[in-house]
Amino acid sequence: MKTKATIFSVLMITLTLIFGFNAMCEETNPSQEARVYADLLDQYIANCDAKIEMKSSKLDNVRRAAAIAGLKSTFAKTYRKELIVSMIQDEIKPKSYRVQVHLNDRFYSLVRSNVQAQISNRFFSLVPSKKSTL
Repeated sequence: MKTKATIFSVLMITLTLIFGFNAMCEETNPSQEARVYADLLDQYIANCDAKIEMKSSKLDNVRRAAAIAGLKSTFAKTYRKELIVSMIQDEIKPKSYRVQVHLNDRFYSLVRSNVQAQISNRFFSLVPSKKSTL
């Protein structure tokens, strides 16, 4: 009975050390993490650039998707450093699909804010100022 308990405790200590060591190895330094995000961002840009090739399609929805992909590619190239920093700060898992969702969210939030600004500018340009007399 003592031998079973001893073997079991030695086995548990060994497994704890192995899994603890693996967990320590999985922690990455910031430069390596940034490099992983940069690679995933390059993959995102390459996918967008591949979609741009469909801009001469006969279908409207495909041409529209190609135009949006062009805007996404330009956005990712322009704000590359900021996007990498935001992925690190937001602790996005370095998985392709997670990075794509994060980049799409950032892109569409920028588009929404610009559209809302344009709408409010048009609205306030139609409203007469207090100084004007009608």
